[in-house]
Amino acid sequence: MKVPSSSRKRYLGGADWCVAALRQGTLETTGRPTTFHVAVFVAGNPDPARLQDRFQDYCARFPLLWGRPARCWCLAPYWKSPADATARKASFRHGTDFGPATPATVVRRIEELASDPDRLRGCAVALELLQGPAADDALVFSFDHLLFDAAGAERFIDLFCRFADGQAAATEFPDPQVPEPAQLDQWGKRFASGQKLNRALRELLPGATANLELPADARRRPFRFRVLSLTADETRRAQEQAFATAGYLMFTPYVLATAAATFQPRFAGRVAADADFVVTVSTSRLRPPGERAPHVFFNDLSFLYFGLPVAQAGERDAMARILRDQMIAQVKTGMPAAIEDSNLLMRILPPRAFWKFMFTFFRNRLSSFALTCLGDPLLKTATVLGCAIRTHVHYPVMPAPPGLGLILNRSGDVYHVVLSYLEGVLPEDEVATLLDEFRQRLLNGAPQPQ
Repeated sequence: MKVPSSSRKRYLGGADWCVAALRQGTLETTGRPTTFHVAVFVAGNPDPARLQDRFQDYCARFPLLWGRPARCWCLAPYWKSPADATARKASFRHGTDFGPATPATVVRRIEELASDPDRLRGCAVALELLQGPAADDALVFSFDHLLFDAAGAERFIDLFCRFADGQAAATEFPDPQVPEPAQLDQWGKRFASGQKLNRALRELLPGATANLELPADARRRPFRFRVLSLTADETRRAQEQAFATAGYLMFTPYVLATAAATFQPRFAGRVAADADFVVTVSTSRLRPPGERAPHVFFNDLSFLYFGLPVAQAGERDAMARILRDQMIAQVKTGMPAAIEDSNLLMRILPPRAFWKFMFTFFRNRLSSFALTCLGDPLLKTATVLGCAIRTHVHYPVMPAPPGLGLILNRSGDVYHVVLSYLEGVLPEDEVATLLDEFRQRLLNGAPQPQ
């Protein structure tokens, strides 16, 4: 059944519907959807009234921010924008009672925002200015993952910063209603992709999955974040170590092996001795040369699945090379495309049904933890309202289950690593040392005994 595209509908892709299913699972587990937040740290004090006016004027250009998913007659989901969106205002808050806008203060505030189920009710983006007595503030953007991925959020913020300073050209504003096909044809091809994916996962992940138990009172547990910010020298050293261990441009498998080695002691006493780590890695979708630039809106992700025995995760360098080979093999065999293709078929299911299907299809083999690696920064503007942008950090709510994951984003010449978890998945005393150990392994190998 071939459904033509329409200028009035923006059909949702397979990655969008996968995110919708994970969002549904997190909502049922914790009572809160998956949102993510980006903090932009600035040197100076932007004027709150002017910032609010510029932000709301900017958002008014995109009526789809007040939209929602809907279904057309053929069951394909699309994004429905309200007719009266131009009369609405995007949420803006001005916080002055948090003290100085230090990284620690920002983390505490974002934990409150991440645990607020109503933060983005009615609009897919919100902004809060955290302003203290010092000459350093933070702009905290909150995003609904149904409409934004991390790369799209950076593009959105970058364009807003230039718009706020009057430096954005009209031609730069993206068309959010670019027609997209429903892609409900070629059902045989979609089924074949699902079978290919199922066979590949059974071969890659033959054993039991190492999963940590979610706390019984997950609905009362807040989401937490821990941040590790590398220096420019440490960022360079981490890249050099990765290339020496796993090969040139093989930073992702090196980081994944480092994360697995760091998580191993936390899992070893709580899972079966022969259990396997199963890790979902998401990156911006790989695009063939000449394909148009990605959209600001909607999800444009590639998913890869990795598996390795928990018992062998401590051999970081050997694991990095094994994971490198897994990544190369999956890309060569078209695994990311097969995942996207099968997800296109699954869009005939509502998010709740798709979530239940995912849980059954993978035989409870959901991720042990998740990893997101962002590439080169897309937030490149140097100022906003005359204030210099110092750095920006991503704080994603990891889907629960597993409720545990890492995200790496680069800002300028430094990496930020954020541990995102649902309180209670790991004991707090283990969480307190986890990123310190990760940093040592990332730069030097195994941490030195105390």
